[in-house]
Amino acid sequence: MSDFWLDRPGPEDGIRVFGRAGIVGLRKIIDESAVDQTLTAARRVFERSRDAFRDRLYLYNESRRATSVAELDDADQGRLSFLRVVFSTIIFDILSHFLGNNFLCAVEHSRLRLQYGNRQRPDQHLPHGWHSDSGVGYGPGLMATVWVPLNACGITSPGLEVVPGSNAPSDGEGTTTEVIQNTYGKNGIHAVIADPGDVVILSSRLLHRTQQNEDLLDDRYSIDLRVVDPEGEYQSMAGTTFVLAKHFRS
Repeated sequence: MSDFWLDRPGPEDGIRVFGRAGIVGLRKIIDESAVDQTLTAARRVFERSRDAFRDRLYLYNESRRATSVAELDDADQGRLSFLRVVFSTIIFDILSHFLGNNFLCAVEHSRLRLQYGNRQRPDQHLPHGWHSDSGVGYGPGLMATVWVPLNACGITSPGLEVVPGSNAPSDGEGTTTEVIQNTYGKNGIHAVIADPGDVVILSSRLLHRTQQNEDLLDDRYSIDLRVVDPEGEYQSMAGTTFVLAKHFRS
């Protein structure tokens, strides 16, 4: 199941691949100028955080690797304007097939991420190990993650490693590479190598982790958008802002 990437896909192609593999990669689906603008804003967000925690470096290292996408609002971005960029594409059509036309985006649980490369990675920032996003505690509703790299990743900066076709029964924490290879085969793990404008949609049950390679020296910025069906029970999301994705359709 390594062929989860699609070039110039139609919605039906994305629906077919995501339904089969629990993951679909969409090449050049977002305008690169919008991604570049968002990357500039993201860097500004993390620079502000670094300045705020300058005298408490450990606290910064622990808490500021990820923050809500809502913080982009204060970095010369319109009100959640990146959601409009994403949901104006066939990403909306693919997700609505599985989650319904009224699916929601959980704003505070959608993350702007800084994944350090090995050149200047703080000791506290170990790469994320094998897990599935169902372990975030969303409850028994359907959920998916829209992963948007803001700079090129997988060659000089960390991308993802994924197991297409996997269906973790819980959060997948503690799963080892040996177990995955025994279950899904020696070639069951695939690196996600992506450029600005590419997007990956992951099932909440898909096993994945931060790409782990000593040669990945540069930092990677990315956005995780958590999308859920409106009928689910999301007990752990008390106080979360849910926005109706179709309101961001152009």
